[in-house]
Amino acid sequence: MKNIRILWLTLLFIFGCLAEAKQNVILMISDGQGFNTLNAANMYLRCNPMEKLDFPIRLSMQTHSASAAFGFYNPSEMWKNMEWARTNATDSAAAATAMYTGVKVSNGNINWSTNNQPITSIFDLASERGYATGAITTVQFCHATPAAAGAHVTNRASMAEIAYEMIFKSELDVIMGAGNPFYDDNGNAKNKADYQYVGNKELWEKLKKRKANGFKLIETKDDFQQLADGNIKADKIIGIVQTSNTTQLARAAGKELNSNVPSLATMAKGALNVLNKDKDGFCLMIEGGAVDWANHGNNKERMIEEELDFLSAVEAVNSWVENNSSWDETLLIVTADHECGFLTGEENSLADIQSNGPNSIPKMAYNSQGHTNSLVPIFAKGKNAEMFTHYVIGCDNIGSDAYFGINSRNYIDNTTIFTVMNYTLSEAVRKK
Repeated sequence: MKNIRILWLTLLFIFGCLAEAKQNVILMISDGQGFNTLNAANMYLRCNPMEKLDFPIRLSMQTHSASAAFGFYNPSEMWKNMEWARTNATDSAAAATAMYTGVKVSNGNINWSTNNQPITSIFDLASERGYATGAITTVQFCHATPAAAGAHVTNRASMAEIAYEMIFKSELDVIMGAGNPFYDDNGNAKNKADYQYVGNKELWEKLKKRKANGFKLIETKDDFQQLADGNIKADKIIGIVQTSNTTQLARAAGKELNSNVPSLATMAKGALNVLNKDKDGFCLMIEGGAVDWANHGNNKERMIEEELDFLSAVEAVNSWVENNSSWDETLLIVTADHECGFLTGEENSLADIQSNGPNSIPKMAYNSQGHTNSLVPIFAKGKNAEMFTHYVIGCDNIGSDAYFGINSRNYIDNTTIFTVMNYTLSEAVRKK
């Protein structure tokens, strides 16, 4: 009897250690979000959701790629010469690669080195270590930021190649985004299918027949809601919403929100339900991809709309962790890949944006239709979040307090995101 009791206690100890070893990493990216993108949304809401959600780590981050001649952020140049910020900025492919691999690459390359070699990403490593992985977005699933979660290519425009690699060669368990061949940007059925964002007709038909590497395809808003509610059971999900380029942004001017697509929050909850079934944990990227597109188009109203959708998703993810996991086993990072639009208070000026009250577009102006070298905000909480403070490489003491808001002026490099994610997932493996 004594031996049985000892064996039972030993088993309890072993299973307890294994339970502690579970680790989740969630990286949320508002593509093209600079400090003033977030500030504008906060003014519209008359609150700061990131402060309400109590992120203990609030830093800044530099974003340059290997294509940048200078190779670092320079506060004095940033705040005296607007042209400096607009010159040699990163693109999403290089920025995502830096965050996912810890390696700087040239613009346009996805997980592909300056030495012309493929680079292993955090999603590759996570899959090798037994974790579930996923990437979801509000733009085409094969667009640069989500593509870097599952592809390795020299040209981000190779969307058919990217789609094929993500579905058939990567170990991703969840893929979600736009790019449905049978719907336009207004959510209306097309007369003629366009397969450019899903590889080709053959690949789409395999998805429909569930003959594409085990993925179950969902398309309707109700299916996404059912997945979020836990009513659809599948180990691998690919969700292609019923629009072409984006969930909402690309719809016609003046048109109400597309009623046939889910919010990013709903997509996120569905993805989390699938990935959380893995006993080891998961690594998930969630992108508000059309914030960048709105800023490229200097469209203030649609930018606010997209940023609010992203912030709602952050709140939903935060709630999911507290109800289904814990901050002891989950690391949540919220940031941007780069700034886009050079948003300030006045045109050709570095003045701060000004609030016009809740539910009103702030007084602000765009100074670019492209990306810039501006710092972007980064927030983190949960497992190993404090690690980010050990990688600070500089401080911007010139920009205004209103610009930085609740975030520290201390900044890290975007490659640090890989460092912290990799350590976190490695730590769980070491425990096992």
